[in-house]
Amino acid sequence: MRNQYNLKNITNSRDKFQNISNIYFANVFSQALNTKGVSVSYLFFSEEKNVKQVTIGLFFGAKFVRRCRTKMYSQNKKNKKNKKKNKNKNKNKKSSRDINFKKNSTKLKKSNKLIEKVKKVLGANVSMKLINLNSLIKKRQVFSVYKKLRRLTAKLFVKREYLFFDFIHICTLLSEKKISVWAFLAILGTIFKPLQKRGHGMFLYFVKNVFRSMMSLQTTSIVGMKLRIAGRLKGKPRGNTSKASIGRISLTEEASCIENAQTHVHTKFGCFGIKLWIHYKN
Repeated sequence: MRNQYNLKNITNSRDKFQNISNIYFANVFSQALNTKGVSVSYLFFSEEKNVKQVTIGLFFGAKFVRRCRTKMYSQNKKNKKNKKKNKNKNKNKKSSRDINFKKNSTKLKKSNKLIEKVKKVLGANVSMKLINLNSLIKKRQVFSVYKKLRRLTAKLFVKREYLFFDFIHICTLLSEKKISVWAFLAILGTIFKPLQKRGHGMFLYFVKNVFRSMMSLQTTSIVGMKLRIAGRLKGKPRGNTSKASIGRISLTEEASCIENAQTHVHTKFGCFGIKLWIHYKN
């Protein structure tokens, strides 16, 4: 039914151009932000009164946040030094607004170019709404998940502490259905990619503990979770499939609210397919 519905909507050349432009914008925007440590959780398009609205949910990684904090700290130090040097405030002191405008003139030019590119792809009448998902994180939930998973991080997160902190934040957001399943599956793929043969079994054991810790939270809306990996696990010559499931997942019931996603991870031992199912409360 879904394929028939999509085919009916893409019959017109105008609708086809709009759908292709939306997909192109989503891919380019997400790739540009991933290079700087910012992941796009979801991206929705809607139209009201001939104005295209784009709502984007952004998750800022731990490395990106640390860079921003160091820059702010260095700027504050420079400002303090400048205040001490400038004794004659009324004569020699320039307004901070003029200084910031001169420094940010190049940034404004770059932002204008980016806006022009967005208008060419999506059209002239566009309104963008950015949602910071880091502001929705609760510290108590993060601390409870950290307690349960910190013992299992010695082998999986070697020299990747920032990735572990990002993973915990995404787990807490996913338990309350505030982030997409694709973001959770993408970070699982980055954890699995550099592992050796012996680490594959440890990864499955880690995933089971993650599912238990997420379902044990007080504010969870998850009923069941299931993960399936297919490929040459543990360096075997033939491909195998292994599963990790907790809770209740009914794929046959119509009323059940289930979200699924799948990706491919390319490693030394070949290509692995990962699928994820999550059953939420109605």
